[in-house]
Amino acid sequence: MESVMLVSERGDLLAHFQLLIQQKLSDTDVTIQIESGDFVTERGSRTRIYFRYDGSIEDVGWDEMELEFIRHYYSTEPHVYSLNYRGIEFVKEVLTLIANSSEYLIDNDCGTLLPGDEFVQKMQQNPTWYWFDDL
Repeated sequence: MESVMLVSERGDLLAHFQLLIQQKLSDTDVTIQIESGDFVTERGSRTRIYFRYDGSIEDVGWDEMELEFIRHYYSTEPHVYSLNYRGIEFVKEVLTLIANSSEYLIDNDCGTLLPGDEFVQKMQQNPTWYWFDDL
């Protein structure tokens, strides 16, 4: 599985993400991990995304330049969510739904770290963007 990191000022967004997906993507199934609040969304048997709250930016493994960018972007201590996925087109669709806002930063783990709205705009301008080619 591959990963995308989502950064926000808020640490309470898993339920919000889950609700958006259930309301807007009716062809997906959502399974909730009751104790942690993490959840999985699936479309068919070959595409899925595991949503997990990771906490602090210090726990993720960004390099110093990335950490500085993230710290400068937010006025408070940011929170990190990981989206571990199978199916790049599905994760693109979900990111467009949940993170198309300057409130978020998106890191595709392939060299692109942008505000959410700019990341989504980049995906929309280049619908065939396969970000692993950027490595």
